[in-house]
Formats: sequence, C-alpha cells, structure tokens
Amino acid sequence: MPSQMRLATLLASMVSLPLATTLGAPVARLPHASRRILMSTMPSSSKRSHAPGVFAPLVLGAKQLVGDSELNKLRGKVIAAHTKAITSFVETYNTPIGERALALLFAGADANKDGMLDTDELASALRSLGFRHLSDEQISQIFARADVDESGAIDFTEFVSDAPRTLRVNLIKLAKQNGAELGLLA
Repeated sequence: MPSQMRLATLLASMVSLPLATTLGAPVARLPHASRRILMSTMPSSSKRSHAPGVFAPLVLGAKQLVGDSELNKLRGKVIAAHTKAITSFVETYNTPIGERALALLFAGADANKDGMLDTDELASALRSLGFRHLSDEQISQIFARADVDESGAIDFTEFVSDAPRTLRVNLIKLAKQNGAELGLLA
C-alpha cells in the first residue's frame, strides 16, 4: 500500500476511533486495521505495547510522506518559534503585568507568609508549576543561586532577580516534555 494511501487510511481510522483510544488506550484495543497501520508507521525501536501520544499517528504519517529530514527541519522551526515565544513571555517580567505576575507567584509560593522562601516552599512552588522534572539537587542549586545574600532564604528581590531565568529554562523543558507526551516528537 503506498504511503499516502496508508496515511489516509490511518487518518480516517483515527477519526472514527473512540476518544479514549486516541488519548492513550492500549494499542491492543485499537481495531485490527488501525493497529496494523499505526504499527507499520512506527520504527521498530518505537513500537510499544501502549498507544503513543495523541499526535503521534499524524507525526508518523507526516514522516512517511515527507521523510525524516524535512520533518526534522519543520520541527526545528516550530521548536525555535516556541522557544522564542516562551522567552518573550518571560522577558515581560519588568513590565507592570510581569511585576504583578512575579508578585503573585512569590505570594503563592510563600506558604507561611513570612515574606521569605525556604527550600521546601521553593520546591513546592516549582512542582506546582509543573516542573516535576527537577530533582531535589537541581532545586537546591536554584535556591543557592537565587539566595544571593546566603541568608538561607529567598526574599522578594532575590526572587525577582532569579525567577525569569528559572522560568525560561524550565518552561522550555516542560514544553519539550509535554510535546513528547503528546507524540509530537514521535
């Protein structure tokens, strides 16, 4: 079956699949024809006993149509644009809206309302933002970098100084992680 026909069949079968299947039910529960088409588009190293992210079939179909090289060029452009958007967003920290956002982030992180963040409060705040990829050691390093006066706590001024860097780096990592989970890196 030519690759365009295979992609068309795959897309048609995806549209008719139940939402639960599209959102990650095991490949074994897909209709036989859909499972066969999906598995035939996946490199053998990627074949798993569960369905890839919701967008993986589209990405794998695009890979069949345009090839790895062209898909990777497109991916590179999209990732660069997304990184630029995240960076531009974070760089608003010194605007009135950005200053208000940082004040709200600090207030939300300051669980005991003492005007300072300790390591536990910082860790909790970072994880509540979705940065679960950070290890305790990485959080300790962020804390040490932000605690410029080495007082053992991060005050608001130190927070405002370091938060943009921490947010930019970790929002980009989070976007990559989310993209992978959605199947955009298939």
